[in-house]
Amino acid sequence: IAGNIDRSHWAASHGWTNGSIQSCEWRADAVKAEKQGVSLWLNKKGGRIHPLGCAELQSKKNTFHYGRYEARLKTAAGSGLNTAFFTYAGPQMGSKHHDEIDFEFLGKDPTSVQLNYHVKGDGKHVKMVSLGFDASKAFHTYRFDWHPDKIEWFVDNKKVHATKPGAKMPVLPGKIIFMLWSGSEEA
Repeated sequence: IAGNIDRSHWAASHGWTNGSIQSCEWRADAVKAEKQGVSLWLNKKGGRIHPLGCAELQSKKNTFHYGRYEARLKTAAGSGLNTAFFTYAGPQMGSKHHDEIDFEFLGKDPTSVQLNYHVKGDGKHVKMVSLGFDASKAFHTYRFDWHPDKIEWFVDNKKVHATKPGAKMPVLPGKIIFMLWSGSEEA
């Protein structure tokens, strides 16, 4: 999405929060189109809910199903920060249940990534993977391939994790979401 954000396909969240786990509020002005791509920011421009602003960019109208999902990212570093790239289907979208596939970069340790997926709300499939580099220092390519019977995660085209054979898989088409947020003391 270099240079601009096609607002017919992408929406920046604004004026709400994911609850007590966050110390920030989604702010559209925390998502910026730049020459090399899109930047997500944490800033002091909060709103009526939290004093800090954070960024979320999501596919606007379309949901997506099985296929290859890939992003080139440089993550944020710092305790309490979370940079994420994932698919999401859930009650906020009118879905019966919550399905999700994640790359989450916890800023306290930018040399690892947390991989996870949710099936009907069950998200107890967390796998921490050492990257062998600091994800906040340079851009790298992160990808997951979602099939009806498996999910495979890749970093710079090297497979780093896959679901176990026979595992239940997400089935609902979801939005594609990029976000940067800060956790609360409660979280």
